[in-house]
Amino acid sequence: MPEVQSVHVLGNGFITVAHAVITLNAARHDQARALSALVAARVLAARPDLSEVDLSVYDAGTYAGFGGPLPLLTASVPRTRLADFQAWTAGRAAYERQWVNPGPSALPTERDPDRVPEASPALVPGEAAPAQRRPAGRR
Repeated sequence: MPEVQSVHVLGNGFITVAHAVITLNAARHDQARALSALVAARVLAARPDLSEVDLSVYDAGTYAGFGGPLPLLTASVPRTRLADFQAWTAGRAAYERQWVNPGPSALPTERDPDRVPEASPALVPGEAAPAQRRPAGRR
């Protein structure tokens, strides 16, 4: 699906989850719910080991990665709640694990978005705890 910018999968030895980033041009914003349901179903079908998939849907024209404009919608979809999420995206039920952006008039912009590319977490070598002094005469 060309709207899917990335799907990252991470696990901690207990559960494995995915995060999908979806971008839509302005003419397709009204399809955000339907496309997010399709992406959730496909990601969960592709990886039977996933416990859930998180979705972030952004405007393609303004998407700037982490720190950029807020998403159009976000949702967390556990595998066991996929049918509930699909019912919400079809307008047939409520779903509490979603957030829909109320629009720019409801969420004032306080600064321009950061233009920092997203990256996976990385360990940066730093100083360890300070070395303890050994008693004189001992080496």
